Amino acid sequence: FSFVLFWLAYAGGAIAALFRIDALVGRGREFGLAFAAAHLVHIGLVIWLGYLMGRIPLSDGLLLFFLVGLFFTYLLALLSFGGARALGPLWRPLRFVGMNYILIAFARDFVLPVLHPKPTQYNGAHFVAYGPFAAASILAPLLVLAAATRQRAQLKTS
Repeated sequence: FSFVLFWLAYAGGAIAALFRIDALVGRGREFGLAFAAAHLVHIGLVIWLGYLMGRIPLSDGLLLFFLVGLFFTYLLALLSFGGARALGPLWRPLRFVGMNYILIAFARDFVLPVLHPKPTQYNGAHFVAYGPFAAASILAPLLVLAAATRQRAQLKTS
């Protein structure tokens, strides 16, 4: 569920521009904050799982990888309450890096198992359940790129 909210924060503006869906215009911040709030449930469940198992459920490198994604999630959420203006020209590159890192973290969970399934862990039902999320992970930056390309072309012709 939190991925859908993140995906709309990431690609909603591009979808609005490409397909003229006015309901998505200017809603990236709201979807991003909804994602950060919903993702707290996921974090709580991972912590609870770790407590029940008596160990951290992720290996060292993978844990660090996802912790960086969490850092960006909540840094961007906090900065959306006025901190972005204080950063001035640094906001856009920080937002770009943070949003893309979070997307890569989701893609790591959704795309890798679809491309390289382990027979002992994944089956056809996993592919059916996660295939759409894998496709959405790949589609999101393509939509953003297409919208930016269209906008640039429109600026050149006007």
